[in-house]
Formats: sequence, C-alpha cells, structure tokens
Amino acid sequence: MPIEPVYNRPDLNPERPHQSLLFPDYMPSHRSSKDVIQHTLYAGWLSFILALLLLWAQPEAWPPVYWSLAGLSLGIVLILRGILKLSEPPHATRLAQKATVTRDAWFPLTLFVAQTAFMFIIASILWVTMPKLGAAPHLLVTIGLYVMLALISIRRLMAEWVRRKFPGMRSPAQDVLQYSTTFVVTILVALAITHAISPFGHPITGDNSLQIVVIWVIATFVMLACLILIIDRLFSRRNR
Repeated sequence: MPIEPVYNRPDLNPERPHQSLLFPDYMPSHRSSKDVIQHTLYAGWLSFILALLLLWAQPEAWPPVYWSLAGLSLGIVLILRGILKLSEPPHATRLAQKATVTRDAWFPLTLFVAQTAFMFIIASILWVTMPKLGAAPHLLVTIGLYVMLALISIRRLMAEWVRRKFPGMRSPAQDVLQYSTTFVVTILVALAITHAISPFGHPITGDNSLQIVVIWVIATFVMLACLILIIDRLFSRRNR
C-alpha cells in the first residue's frame, strides 16, 4: 500500500481524493477513529446530563444558562450522530451520499470543533455553578479562564498543522503559544488565590498583605520568564 509522505503513515492512502490534511486519525474510515468519535460523544452526553442535573438542583427558578448549555450539547451530539449516519439506507439522499464521499476530508475538523465546544461547555457549566457554592469568580478570572481554553485549542490546531507541514520539526509559534498559555495560567492562578485570600473590592490588610505580595512576586518571575522565552523564540537567529 502506498505511504503518505506527509505523515509517513501506511494506513493513509495519498491516492484517495478526499482525505483530511489535519487530524487524519479522526477520519471515519481510519481504523482508530471509532474510539475517538465515541469519546467525543461521551463528552457531549456528559455535558448535557451535567447541565440538566445542575439545573434540577437549583433552589430557585431554573436559570436559562443551563437550558442553553444543555441544548447546545445535545444539538452538537445529534449533529455528529447525523453526520455518521448520512449514508445509511433507506433514506440516504443524493446530497447525503455526496457528503459521505468527501466525509474523510471535512469530518476531522468538524470533530475537533465539537471537542473544543464540549470543553468550553463543561467549563462554563462548572463556572456558572461556582457562585451558587459561594465562590463567585471575578470577571478577570473568568476572562483568564476562557483565554486559557482558547489557547489550548489553538495549540492543538497549530501542533497538528506543523506535524503535517513540517514532519519531525517544532515551530516557534508552538513554543510561543505554550509560553503564552503558561503566562495566562499564571495570572489566572494568582488572581484566584488573591481572590480567595482577599475578595476583590475589599482592602488588603496587614493580615493578608504578605501572602498576596509573595504570590505576585512568584507570579511576576514566572511571567517575566515566559516573556523572555517568547521574545527568544520570535527573534532568535536559529529560527531564520
């Protein structure tokens, strides 16, 4: 069997006209895709059930945010299941048959988007529940959380693109994204600990000022190290 030169994988046939350039393991025709697809569907059902359980546990009127997140989870799950059953008889339309022929080309990226969506949904479900438990996060912490999740998803996409474009190499952009993620996580953790010691809006007294200063001194050193490494990867001569 011919070997795909980009991936150097014997299970991918370059002569097939419709193949994904990214996440080839996610192609429905790939032998290992079944487990990945099943795990993604499990994540969708988990987010759906979790949203319904937390909705039912609310003592007051049911917040619409849980309905929205549950509906979004269920909708994505149904879309994925519908895509996987496009060509099943006896109701396969001509459009469905045509989409099935090219499914290996577009389904992997669709599955990646679904995985990313479920990650955001589960994080959002847990995040909107925190105020009910008496631990309302500050807006800056919330922004930091979603920036971190976005960076994680971008890193996955970038790593896959580099693996396809430059096999066996590592792009400076990957390191920049990694250090940027560490930078954001450092700020997020420092803000969360500071908020736990002294809630935002309350004055920092002598009882907790030393702990907060120590936290931010450590965080500052970590962030400076990340910035230095980012600059090094962007402007180092070895990248040229």
